[in-house]
Amino acid sequence: MIEGYTDPLVATLNETPLYMGGDDTTSAFLALADPPTHPKNNTVAFFTGEDEYEMTRAYGQWLGQDKIMMAGKEYTSINEMQDYIYSPWEQTVLLDGTDGMQFSPDLPTDEPIVAFVNDLSRNCYFDYSHTDTTYPHLDTYVFNIQTELMQNMSANPANENYEVYVDGTSNMSSTLGAFGFVAKGHYY
Repeated sequence: MIEGYTDPLVATLNETPLYMGGDDTTSAFLALADPPTHPKNNTVAFFTGEDEYEMTRAYGQWLGQDKIMMAGKEYTSINEMQDYIYSPWEQTVLLDGTDGMQFSPDLPTDEPIVAFVNDLSRNCYFDYSHTDTTYPHLDTYVFNIQTELMQNMSANPANENYEVYVDGTSNMSSTLGAFGFVAKGHYY
């Protein structure tokens, strides 16, 4: 997938009426940075951590739901569409974790931290790697994504729900509404 690419075939289908073989339910413009399945007016609720500091910036709702959901469009008749909310995964997954921008103070290094990564539409788990002491008097903890998250479903049966076929990738087809896969960067 090319980031921010407008597909001319999908654009034509988008403009063609349904009764002539068109389909206006898919956006012709696809981008991971602003996919059509993550609407701009998305209802999100966070915990502030005021009553429980360990809940700082934890997701309470995404698209008004406590589960991982996507926004889509469906035809109700030959010339009318409506918005709807759907689960991108075969089994519904509950939201878990923060937005990844902030975690609670006194972060433990002996247990994974959790973030809901909306670009992947998945809860991601991170293990402590090491402490960066580049800046005097400021220890920065470095966490890495768990290897199991991007193993194929043969190596990690839990990934069957996310349809991970190839190691090192994550299947984005059900969340973007078009075939797409993402992979961690490999820099040498």
